Amino acid sequence: MNDLLNYNNTINKPHNIILFKNITGSYTFNLNNTFKDVIKVKLIRADAFGDISDWGNKHLIILGIDELNKNYSEKSNNKLNNSFAILDSYQRTDTDVNRLYFSNQYKYHEDIKYFDPPLNSINKLNIKIYDDK
Repeated sequence: MNDLLNYNNTINKPHNIILFKNITGSYTFNLNNTFKDVIKVKLIRADAFGDISDWGNKHLIILGIDELNKNYSEKSNNKLNNSFAILDSYQRTDTDVNRLYFSNQYKYHEDIKYFDPPLNSINKLNIKIYDDK
């Protein structure tokens, strides 16, 4: 990390972005604004639901965001490698259809991507959803 860039003393201009989409596989979110000089991106919360018939034997969901790769795996072909976050299987819900609930909350996972030097700009997020198999 750059010793001159102190993340605690930078000008704080937080932007909360809420993204929602029924995603299977991959999707690109085009942001309404272009954010410049980005020093960090923090995942506050991510939730996903899956039908038990499709996700019943899954224990987690891997969230890949091309612009925010931060996780490392020793196996280069592993889905975890260069992913951004993991959503844990939290509970089964009983509605008309039995569904699984997967979640990631900052207070438990603390998923943050730091940029040093700051990222020049970001105007989209390329999302990929993987299972743990």
